[in-house]
Amino acid sequence: MAVLNAAARNALPSSSFAMPSQRAFPIQDPAHARNALARAHYAPNPGAIRAAVARRFPAIDVRNAVRGKMRAVMGK
Repeated sequence: MAVLNAAARNALPSSSFAMPSQRAFPIQDPAHARNALARAHYAPNPGAIRAAVARRFPAIDVRNAVRGKMRAVMGK
């Protein structure tokens, strides 16, 4: 995943964020989208982040991506 410094983040359009009104959870590329999915549980509305990632990157299986992370953490 490419490092996103403050200047690069500020230059991104609002459409590059899963929560554009707050400019939170950048999803400008698939790596950042997967990262947003992994941290969606910190958001007030995790479903909105999953929906934004699914709209922008339909090739990413949102449900399995989240479950796969949980299985890895839980050792299952």
